[in-house]
Amino acid sequence: MTSNSSFQDFGEAIFELEHSEEMKEALLQGKELGSFTKKVGNDVKKELNFTIQDYVLEEKNLKQVNQQIESCEGMLETMAQLLNGFQHDLGNVSVEIDELQRASISMNQSLKNRKQLTGELDQFIKQIVLDPQFIVDLCEGDINESWQKLLRILNRKIQACEFLSTQPHTQNTFSIKYMSSILEKLKWKAICRVREFLLYRVLSLRKPKTNVQIIQQSVLIKYKHSSQFLVEFAPKYALEIKNVYVETLNAIFLHYIKAYSTSLSKLQIDIATKYDLIGMQDSSFSQIRRKTFGGGNSGVFSLTVSDGKTERSSLLDNLQEAPAIVPHIAQEKGQKYPYEFLFRSLNHMFLDTVSSEYLFSREFFEGLDPSLIIHGIFANIIVFLIVSELSLVMMRFSLMFFSFESELELYLSNCYDVLGLYIMMTVNYHNRMKMKKRRITHLHSYLERVDSLICDRFKVVFQMNVDSVKQTLASSLSATDTRPHYVRRIYQFFIT
Repeated sequence: MTSNSSFQDFGEAIFELEHSEEMKEALLQGKELGSFTKKVGNDVKKELNFTIQDYVLEEKNLKQVNQQIESCEGMLETMAQLLNGFQHDLGNVSVEIDELQRASISMNQSLKNRKQLTGELDQFIKQIVLDPQFIVDLCEGDINESWQKLLRILNRKIQACEFLSTQPHTQNTFSIKYMSSILEKLKWKAICRVREFLLYRVLSLRKPKTNVQIIQQSVLIKYKHSSQFLVEFAPKYALEIKNVYVETLNAIFLHYIKAYSTSLSKLQIDIATKYDLIGMQDSSFSQIRRKTFGGGNSGVFSLTVSDGKTERSSLLDNLQEAPAIVPHIAQEKGQKYPYEFLFRSLNHMFLDTVSSEYLFSREFFEGLDPSLIIHGIFANIIVFLIVSELSLVMMRFSLMFFSFESELELYLSNCYDVLGLYIMMTVNYHNRMKMKKRRITHLHSYLERVDSLICDRFKVVFQMNVDSVKQTLASSLSATDTRPHYVRRIYQFFIT
């Protein structure tokens, strides 16, 4: 690199010499090159001396520059050492970062595991641990709506403890075994208290003048969780409560139905007898005239009752919204009704009572079959309806129903009100549709049987009217009456 640089400088010097004005002038004027060379040499010496003098003058500065250069070199060397140290340290830092990163991942995983474990332990503790005050309130506190919340909490803890006792990681733990024994004791304590409480509440329904449905909806339904607790953990006691309830309600509703039916029977108007057919013999002619046309009566086949206040067709016009008859109010007003009105009122109350009781039993005794409850409550009532009305019959739940069938047939054999039977068929059809809409099928067989009995009797009575016309002899009819023939007039009412 040094020799190449010297040749380059020499070439540049020759190039400058070739283009020097003095050199050109000396060559053009023919001067001697020796003197010119000497002159140039002297100039060079002068310049050299000047340069040396400049260097000598700048000696101190050059020394300082040299010292500064040496100092800079030392500093650069130190910096190089520092940088090498830094580089080595950075290498160590990189290794440490990798180690810290691995440690951070490990710590994050440990933290995650600890959080998960903490959450599971917290949930585990909440599921099985019992507050001492909770135990005191459950065992000694008053049974009210707030106590029902304690019962639900106990239920959840029992279920949680049973579940945890089946899990591999908790089934053999001391805490589960200990809490299972504690919860078992609390469960039976709660069962005993609930049994006594519900028995007291159910038996309190037997008090005179107790409105059962109001007590059911405002009091008993609030304790449905207690009943469901017994169904789940003590089915034997739940059945005991159910049986007492069924026995109690059976007696109460039977009393209500008897009282209501007795009161209704005092409002009944007798419409027809076996003599009230379209065609009758001479021996019955005077009776048919008195009943059908005498004293302002409208007749067996008229839509207006003899009192002139009751339209038999009005029952069909307002089946949906017509209220049941209130006997004492009707007695105060002196009102009387054909049997189909009483039939409709008694069945209306009966069907509404069954519907209400079914809905209540299904909610309060959840877990038990409501059909058995309805059957137990209303079996004797059905018997009473068969005996008292003798126009209603349900499907037979037991052999005791057979003894009443002859009485039912006896009553039907004495029923001759064809219009009333037709209205009763319509009422019964409406009752069937109403229960179907309510999706309560427990009275389906009863309503079908009632429909069958009424239809059969209607056919019989209708045929008796037809046969009575056929059997009437023209020679036996009275010739003193100048009005249209009474058979024609009765038939006009009949077809209307």
